[in-house]
Amino acid sequence: MNRMEDMIHDKGAEAVARKRLFLICRPVILLLFLLLVSVVAQGADRTMELYVSLEGSTQADGSMANPYGSLPEAVDAVRALRRSGNTEPVVIYLREGRHQLNETLVLGIEDGVPSTSEEVALPLHGAGEATGPAHLTFAAYPGEHPVVSAGVTITGWKRLEPAPFASPHITTGKVWVADMPEGMERFYTLYDGQGRLNRARNAGFLPTKTGDRKTLHFPEGGLKNWDNLEDVEIQVRPYRPWVINILPLASVDESSGIARTGVSATYEMGNLPPWVHNPSGSSVWVENIIEALDEPGEWVVNTKTRKIYLWPSDPAQDGSPQGILAPSTSPEWHCRLPVGAKRGLTKRVIFHKTHPLADWR
Repeated sequence: MNRMEDMIHDKGAEAVARKRLFLICRPVILLLFLLLVSVVAQGADRTMELYVSLEGSTQADGSMANPYGSLPEAVDAVRALRRSGNTEPVVIYLREGRHQLNETLVLGIEDGVPSTSEEVALPLHGAGEATGPAHLTFAAYPGEHPVVSAGVTITGWKRLEPAPFASPHITTGKVWVADMPEGMERFYTLYDGQGRLNRARNAGFLPTKTGDRKTLHFPEGGLKNWDNLEDVEIQVRPYRPWVINILPLASVDESSGIARTGVSATYEMGNLPPWVHNPSGSSVWVENIIEALDEPGEWVVNTKTRKIYLWPSDPAQDGSPQGILAPSTSPEWHCRLPVGAKRGLTKRVIFHKTHPLADWR
């Protein structure tokens, strides 16, 4: 009997000891588990961050305290990392301000996620499923609004007097003129410190009858054979109320009232059905003609005389335009395949909340 009682007592003591050991070890086990989760999470999100600031220097290392001074410098730094064997995701944060690009920034396959396959399966629609973090991300720094710009500053503005416009009593003393920068070609947008400016556009007209997709019949005075006709464009609603085309003019015959466009409209150019359009309104408007420049914030460019005309909406104290930028003809961002590449993509390179300043053509 005593022996049995001793056995029961020993088992009870052993159970108590195990329970005490569990209670002692449980916090340690929990701590080890949390540590393991933290290590795994850090390993899964090992993203390198580089910074670009207008106040950066050529001796920068890309850190928050010592940022790069330009976007190309940051891209070159990432490429150097890749050549050294680094394959982790990288985010390039742009700080507040206008980041100038003086030449096209070219991104190639080497800037995307490494791939050993020459064949790339593309989804039927869209960019496919996001299966992981982007290999290279260009992003605005949180709470800031950087602008990436290939704009060229327009300087040398002079007040235009007298104003050669249809309404000189409105525009005299308010319109300024400057030369197009040397080497610049035709452009379609212009900017000041507040944003994109409106290209001058007139009140418009209705076609006199239906033409075809390249032929427009216009009323007397609706169009002219301007000396710089290649600069003039029309906005037209070509017989369908849900479509607007912007078309360059190829020729204008004022005597016959027939114009030809350099690009086909979506549909034949004629009057809209009266049930969708006010018959007394307009369905064709003319853009980039000097006689339509009659409001602040409007501009015109003449590539034949190489002159830019502007009625500034945000002038300096003396009334002259300030901070005017014209986009360069080269695209700011360009992705290309290396010569000799069979197939491929610049994979998983994204742009997040960055604001490009570029031409819309």
